[in-house]
Amino acid sequence: TQPPYAVVHRLALHRDFRGRGLTDAAFRQMEALSRRLRRPLAAGSDTHQSFQYGCVWNEFERDCTTVEELRREIADVSEDETGILRGRWRIHIAETVEFQVKTAGILKRALKEIHSLGGDYVSVLLKGAEI
Repeated sequence: TQPPYAVVHRLALHRDFRGRGLTDAAFRQMEALSRRLRRPLAAGSDTHQSFQYGCVWNEFERDCTTVEELRREIADVSEDETGILRGRWRIHIAETVEFQVKTAGILKRALKEIHSLGGDYVSVLLKGAEI
């Protein structure tokens, strides 16, 4: 069986709350959860909106060309001096993350409105994207 893991679905702070240490506090809480569950922290996204692609990513020390290589890299963790399991990757957050998330939210609302009016939102998305 797989060991337990935790997912923080979304962490986005409004600009009015920036500079108050809330992001650091949230990451400290995630690190505490990581320590308690003995699972490493990694970035991830389950976005369905192309505007959000590349908001967060993990940069591995080694290149992986197969799923098996990626699994080995993810499993290769060690405990740091604070008791957190760390892998050989760095978490990156794009400087444009606020804009990307906001834009994706606007698009999502527009697509829902198109759908509620009986329109075909898929054709709206694909129009002009023909290959």
